[in-house]
Amino acid sequence: DFLTVGSMGHTSSIALGMSLGSNQTIYCIDGDGSFLMHMGAAGIMAQNAKSNLKYIVINNGAHESVGGQPTICLDISVKKVLEACGISKVAEAYTCEEIKAGIAMLKEADTCAAMIIYVNQGSREDLGRPTISPENNKNDMMKLFLG
Repeated sequence: DFLTVGSMGHTSSIALGMSLGSNQTIYCIDGDGSFLMHMGAAGIMAQNAKSNLKYIVINNGAHESVGGQPTICLDISVKKVLEACGISKVAEAYTCEEIKAGIAMLKEADTCAAMIIYVNQGSREDLGRPTISPENNKNDMMKLFLG
């Protein structure tokens, strides 16, 4: 896990870089608010990603982690945006069965693929914050990828 604490909006760009430097499958789990903040990164990702990058957007229509301010992602088609950027395989999921089918599609896709999972707002009251510093998180990930 590489948590991009303090870097909202950069999630897909970091994942793209990781996927280009690795043959491992990279699953990028992004929030709809983060996706919106750097929507242009979707086009860069689509044009440059290898098939090992799988992009998942959790869409609750809010900037949940920083106060719950609303986004427009329940009013627009995130799927159509991703497809317009060049990601040809995009699934949407509202149910557990659709999530399972979407994950299967991501695993089988021979190109960069994406899934949007629609969820309700709200998180656990006791949801903690990461305890590792961003710098240590980066160093740990670099050691994993670079040896």
